[in-house]
Amino acid sequence: MPEWADVLARWTRIPPEVADSRHFTSPAWAATLQPDAPAIITDIESDPRIDERTRTLFTQRFQARCTIFVPLVVGGQWIGYINGIYSEPTEFPEAELRFLMSLSGQAAVAVQNIRLLEQAQAHAEELSVLNEMGRALTTVLDVDAVIENIYRHTSRLMDATNFYVALYDPQQDLVSFPFYAEGEQIRQAGSRRAGNGLTEYVLRTREPLLLEENVSAQVEQLGCDQIGREAQSWLGVPMTIGERVIGVIAVQSYTTPRTYNEHHRDLLSAVAGQAAIAIENARLFQETRARAEREHIIREITDQMQRATDVETLMRITAEELNRALGGSRTYVHLGSEL
Repeated sequence: MPEWADVLARWTRIPPEVADSRHFTSPAWAATLQPDAPAIITDIESDPRIDERTRTLFTQRFQARCTIFVPLVVGGQWIGYINGIYSEPTEFPEAELRFLMSLSGQAAVAVQNIRLLEQAQAHAEELSVLNEMGRALTTVLDVDAVIENIYRHTSRLMDATNFYVALYDPQQDLVSFPFYAEGEQIRQAGSRRAGNGLTEYVLRTREPLLLEENVSAQVEQLGCDQIGREAQSWLGVPMTIGERVIGVIAVQSYTTPRTYNEHHRDLLSAVAGQAAIAIENARLFQETRARAEREHIIREITDQMQRATDVETLMRITAEELNRALGGSRTYVHLGSEL
């Protein structure tokens, strides 16, 4: 039995505000349900199989006396169940139960087929987004623009309402946050000395980290520090070049547990693989361009200095070229003499 269930359809006389629960934990006793037969609870108040939480829910909220659970199972795999709730004790003739199981079997197959089709369509769309991102990143040679592209495409693959990219500088042991999205606000979050947060944990292990729920408890179990606002669901993956880790991409939800699952982890890992290469290429390009600009300036200064015919002209040219190269408003050249 799955740990969580989502209500897809409901017919009831109960007021909507009473019956409206869309996402809930499967009751503990659900593990005893049989995949090939309905489970009938003729007396909810006294049946020993019912845990107190479920008993209270049915008797007080739904005013129920009796209930039946009909499995939706395909190939031995649970995909859900049909639940009938009755305000009075109810008998279920054997013929009706067999008919109900036949209908539930057909319903289970239909639901599974629809899900498989939806998954295939979603998979095709995800591949399309990843391919589109790959093409876009090959044309971008600026680190900030690369990260913006990563954020934009990740938002199409999963909930990226709260998203950040962290880059790691091993020489200075610094973690910088050039892109931090929190709701509608997008900003740079500065940098800090590498500490003991979840970001650093991913940097150290070089492995994806998925915390679907109970994040604060799992942070403590991992021996990490809680840094920043506490999340209800957290997913972070490393960006690596060979054996070298250059940063982390993370998404988190502050309000909803289980926002992310293993499929999201795999998708974000695919994003991180492309992101690492694109960021590294952009860095190399910027470093090469900066080095070329420095060499060009040095050649210009040297050429100007070689044309000077006296010390005053030489110093004036030196000051002017240094001022232009350094982008300053004033540059002074001081000549000293030995005493």
